[in-house]
Amino acid sequence: MATVSYIDTHQLTRSPLEVQVLEVESPTLFWVKLKNGEGELNELLRYLTLRMTRIGKNLTLAPDCVEVGTLVAVKEKGRWQRGIVTEVTSHTDVTIHLRDWGRKIHRRKFDCCRLEERFMEQPWQAVPCGIHGVKPTDPSGWTERDIALVRLLIEKQWGRISIRRACWGEFAEVDFSIRKKGDLLIRNLANILESAGAAYKSTGVMINYKLGLNNVEQKPTMRRIRFPSQIKI
Repeated sequence: MATVSYIDTHQLTRSPLEVQVLEVESPTLFWVKLKNGEGELNELLRYLTLRMTRIGKNLTLAPDCVEVGTLVAVKEKGRWQRGIVTEVTSHTDVTIHLRDWGRKIHRRKFDCCRLEERFMEQPWQAVPCGIHGVKPTDPSGWTERDIALVRLLIEKQWGRISIRRACWGEFAEVDFSIRKKGDLLIRNLANILESAGAAYKSTGVMINYKLGLNNVEQKPTMRRIRFPSQIKI
């Protein structure tokens, strides 16, 4: 089966890297885009969109060919994207992980097209990361409140990561500094979570991240979301 490689976090510098947070699943699993790879990704997706606009109908996959692990081209918001099928939810529908963006979408099998090999050469551009050295204070795991707080603070925002440990090739435990208006780098995200009572300092890997298919189950405790007014970001 054809594959798309990933950005090997073992090979990335340990100096601070400027990134944009694409998608947050929890404090210990979020997806970032490296600033220095932005141009190449835009060019690849521009070419993919042009190609699929011309011949996409000829590349439609038969439903029985769309299974977990299948690489596909799918259209989202008027633009074609690369993805990998992570779940078959019914005989007609699948979940697709857009690994250049770290997010999942749901599509009919009939909407999936074959991803040509020329578009497999560039690695997936979203890098999965987790905050280094923290665990949730709630014994059941990260709560809905914890996840919502991190989304509020960093999702779609620019910041800097410093890789503390590379795991499984593509995942990285990182220190994350939030960048706000005026290019100010302020407090470390781990310290913010600790001051909010959401996390405590620890060692060890918090998630079971496998093979780029994102087999991570997050089961947040359902709570009314209230953010402490004293948190400074």
